[in-house]
Amino acid sequence: MVVSVITAYYSYKLNKAKSDRETAKDQFDRLNDEAEKMKRERDEYYEKTKKQDQQILKLKKDLLMQQSEARQREAEHDG
Repeated sequence: MVVSVITAYYSYKLNKAKSDRETAKDQFDRLNDEAEKMKRERDEYYEKTKKQDQQILKLKKDLLMQQSEARQREAEHDG
């Protein structure tokens, strides 16, 4: 009788440990997946921001060129 109680106790502890390990692994996998998702979203955001910055620089350059041409035409017209 004592042996069966001890066996049942250790069997319960073993099953609980296995269950806890599986729960921990599931949590780890879920967190790992979430981290990967966040990395992808971050990379997409940076890429989008980089493209927008390039567009802004191009528009500024175009604006400066137009302003320069306008000043040059005014100078020619005035001169």
